[in-house]
Amino acid sequence: MPDRIDPAATSGLAGAFDLSAFDGPVDRRASRAFFDSDDPAVVRLGQRIMGRHRRLRLFAIIGVFAFLAGPAMYWYLLSNGIHRQEFARPEAVLVVLEFALTFGGLLSIVLYAIEPRRANGKHEYRIARFAEANGFAFSPLKESAGHDGMLFANGTGHQRWMIVRADLAGRPVEFGNLFSRHTDRSGTRHRRGYIAMRLPAGLPRMIIVKRENPYFPLTIPRYPHADDLVDVGQGRAFRLYAPAGAAFVARVLFTPDLVALFSGLAKRYTIEITGDTLFLTRLRPISTASARQWRRQLADVEALARSVGASSVWQVMRSQPKRFLPRLPEIRLQRPVWTSPMFVWLVVGGILGISALISLLALLPRMLS
Repeated sequence: MPDRIDPAATSGLAGAFDLSAFDGPVDRRASRAFFDSDDPAVVRLGQRIMGRHRRLRLFAIIGVFAFLAGPAMYWYLLSNGIHRQEFARPEAVLVVLEFALTFGGLLSIVLYAIEPRRANGKHEYRIARFAEANGFAFSPLKESAGHDGMLFANGTGHQRWMIVRADLAGRPVEFGNLFSRHTDRSGTRHRRGYIAMRLPAGLPRMIIVKRENPYFPLTIPRYPHADDLVDVGQGRAFRLYAPAGAAFVARVLFTPDLVALFSGLAKRYTIEITGDTLFLTRLRPISTASARQWRRQLADVEALARSVGASSVWQVMRSQPKRFLPRLPEIRLQRPVWTSPMFVWLVVGGILGISALISLLALLPRMLS
């Protein structure tokens, strides 16, 4: 029997959704037929999944050899008495290498055992069937950013995959996962999950955070400046940032009921309003094959859509001049601390300091004898 959500039992959920696609075994023939499609997006998605699995398999093979080499080196060192010698001797480097091989190999094996379960053909097939069962639109891969939020405007090579589009509580909503590369020389890869909900009209840009850190932002690429902090009676539940001149709009939008709602959402997402779109983003994928996660996400979005749609802020925005939004300044964003030269020197200094401390502790027995 399909796993349906009881609207009376789930807070903030207006309708019942069919989640049966995430339960039970997957028909292999149907799954293969899905990836045998002539749709270029499906073909690229299949190649992406297989390429990721091949890389993980290679790491796992190397990890097995490293995991076996670590204990072998341990018995070799033990038979030669190196473990019983003073740690300050040059041969002690082999002891460190032994532990690195053992635990590094074990980590590679565990990674190969876990990662394919998070992204494989069966999961993508389940998401496609879930979308079909509920009348949602599904796209396996889009080679574009597609939105104007902070995550989508920063970086290069944006790709959205496992995209599910739906109308929830009268609002168009897109669930998906985003891949991008950092624009610096490192070309660091970023993978995030996102929900994009269309609003009735444009609003000043706002950023709502709770778990982010000004020095090490995780979900968002850059953290807002403290001068743009707005108090709407949220206490320590979350931090709200808006540009100068837009604080009165934020205070109209964030009624006590919406403050309570956003207090719960901020524990799971970083929230951004850009123009007429509200984004919920997180480090982990949004579009997954987990019925439990979809149940929570659908409840979150429907509660948010109903509460924001009923807000009096839209009457306030209609009374503003047409040039009100274009004339607002941007939210000031801090430069991530890890991109600054000072942070690089702190990391280098920390590594050198730890190395010096280890060397001192190794030499201490000899100095005291």
